[in-house]
Amino acid sequence: MEQRKHTRYRVDYAASFSGDGIKGYGLIFDLSSAGCRARTNITVSKGEFVGVLIDVTQYTTPLQVALAVARWSHGQEFGLEFTRIEPNHQQQLRELIQATEAARALPQDTETQ
Repeated sequence: MEQRKHTRYRVDYAASFSGDGIKGYGLIFDLSSAGCRARTNITVSKGEFVGVLIDVTQYTTPLQVALAVARWSHGQEFGLEFTRIEPNHQQQLRELIQATEAARALPQDTETQ
């Protein structure tokens, strides 16, 4: 099995996708510093380019990926590689990944007696 370059994290963010003749909404449920896996109300074909706005609850504005390419597609689920993201949004993405990673390291809530 091939080892990934970038660790993926389970997330649950609403997102919008737009491109040449494409406009849709969906969920991102895997996220890494280089891409994501999404499920939408539209079909995005392998090789298509889209812009992505990720609605991160703790951010006042969506995290914007200027350009991403679909590396695989199965129905309304697809994997995107982020190919162009502005430096300020790249920094936000790094911080989001770090926060997600840190949250995973926290112990589960336990009852105290």
